[in-house]
Amino acid sequence: MIKIGIFSESCEADDLSGMLLEQLQQQSNQSFQWFDIRLTQHNTVTINEQGVYWNDVDLCQLKVAFIHGFNYENPVIPDSSDKRDWALWNADSITRQQKYSLLFSLFSELRRRGVLLINPLSTLIGNYMKLNSLDKLSGPGVRAAQFICSNELNEVESFNKGVSQIVWRPSTGRAAWQLFTAKQLQELISTEKPPILLAAVEPGPLRRAYCLDGQVVLLLNQAGPSDQAQLERLEMYQASDYSIYQERLSILSRQIDMPWGEVLFVESDDELVIYDIDPDPPIESLPRHYSEYLSQVLAEYLSAIAEQINFSTLAPEPKVVQRTALFTRRMLRILFDFERSKYND
Repeated sequence: MIKIGIFSESCEADDLSGMLLEQLQQQSNQSFQWFDIRLTQHNTVTINEQGVYWNDVDLCQLKVAFIHGFNYENPVIPDSSDKRDWALWNADSITRQQKYSLLFSLFSELRRRGVLLINPLSTLIGNYMKLNSLDKLSGPGVRAAQFICSNELNEVESFNKGVSQIVWRPSTGRAAWQLFTAKQLQELISTEKPPILLAAVEPGPLRRAYCLDGQVVLLLNQAGPSDQAQLERLEMYQASDYSIYQERLSILSRQIDMPWGEVLFVESDDELVIYDIDPDPPIESLPRHYSEYLSQVLAEYLSAIAEQINFSTLAPEPKVVQRTALFTRRMLRILFDFERSKYND
């Protein structure tokens, strides 16, 4: 009987699902299976009174379903690299919409029948519109960053005057916060363009907390390795003690119904100022030391659910690790220096 299901678009060795399957193979006594949500192969999905079936597999037997890479597509969101005119009718929009509808119904029915979803659909889909997810954050010692979502020049200029420095990002999906300068004000702010999110920069180090079952399992400080720390702060990671944040982040993760996910925050005046929540974090981009650790504890967590035992884990070794893409880092550094030189007096 299969008790653990991994639902994703890939199970390659360098993908989270691939790492998770490898860890389950090594440490779990429970049966598990990967299900390809691309639906590119011939798959028969049946939902009826007797059960929910993927080909011949009764998914209602699952204790837990781990969902990775299930993206919001209602309506279908065209890829920015797609050269077709999506203002015109496309058959792909119909098939993609139908695939999304099928998977949504499948996961919804599994949850109704008692299968634990990691994460719930409401958490995965609700996080697409960042304004909504950040606006709902509240709790003891926790608040969202001071932010606005706007494309109105007067509103943005007024917000800019009230803070020392601001950052921006698109208002939907996954993206990095970037510094908001006069050039961004000129290029991005217009009623003819989509609104963007802007947030005030709080003093303090940027931290990433990875939470699992209401527990913090990894806290990474991000810092620059050289004299140009602002440019390379995403490249160096150091695990640090998370005990002082455990209770607040535990309450937060349970409040937003996020058994597994990442919280990006700055500690300011004894408050955790939240800049982002990601219920499906791409841990593959972390240094191998940390991505392997997170896939290991995820596998332990899924096995604990299948075996109906309590989950607990030990903190990783607190060492500094940097990304391995040296060429990319150096090219980015050259590009950033070039861009910055344009604005030097």
